[in-house]
Amino acid sequence: ADIERAFEAFARMLREAPANRVALGRLTELAEAGQKWSDLATLLEEVVPGADETLGRELLAKLAGVYEDKLGDVARAIDAHRR
Repeated sequence: ADIERAFEAFARMLREAPANRVALGRLTELAEAGQKWSDLATLLEEVVPGADETLGRELLAKLAGVYEDKLGDVARAIDAHRR
């Protein structure tokens, strides 16, 4: 329950400011602690379109890593790398 509330709070921060590296770092830690990798992937998919090109590439690389390393979804990882 605490992980869920914290995840949502940091998710709001990231939605408001996709370049917030502190929020992204905490979200990654919370995803690890609560096995919320699918939620993190969904959130990243949501914020990538609003990011500038440089940040978008960084977020897509993070997303590809989540898909491949944490969710075992190689097809989605490849798609994220190609965007």
